[in-house]
Amino acid sequence: MLQRPKQRKQAKSVATGCHRLPATFHGKQGVCRGLPPVAGGPLPEKEGVDPRPVERWIQAGATNVTFGRSAWPLPLSTFRVDRSWEGQPASNVQQRLRWAAVHGWHLDVRVYFATQHPGKRLLRTAQQELDRLLLPGG
Repeated sequence: MLQRPKQRKQAKSVATGCHRLPATFHGKQGVCRGLPPVAGGPLPEKEGVDPRPVERWIQAGATNVTFGRSAWPLPLSTFRVDRSWEGQPASNVQQRLRWAAVHGWHLDVRVYFATQHPGKRLLRTAQQELDRLLLPGG
């Protein structure tokens, strides 16, 4: 007799920490050894990288990530939806990303789903988990 496989339980959301990001955060700190926190000029030759594309990227203002002011908790509907990205652990994983400034904190908030098409119930549960998160001192 065939048995139905046991239904997998949905993973719970976990907040691993909340740390202030510097106001000049651009998401590239620590990418290359030897670079200052904000690269203002050409890369050192010893890094073995052509500095010209990086210089154009800096001149275009790409290092300035805008942390738009927001109320807390963050609505999941305002998050960017990423269906694929560098470092994605599996093709079925969806990432939702939001950079926001809330009460003096610059936040990088990410929510991951083990499906590319989360249903209304799963989205509602994820929002409930976001609603439970507290900022330090709040």
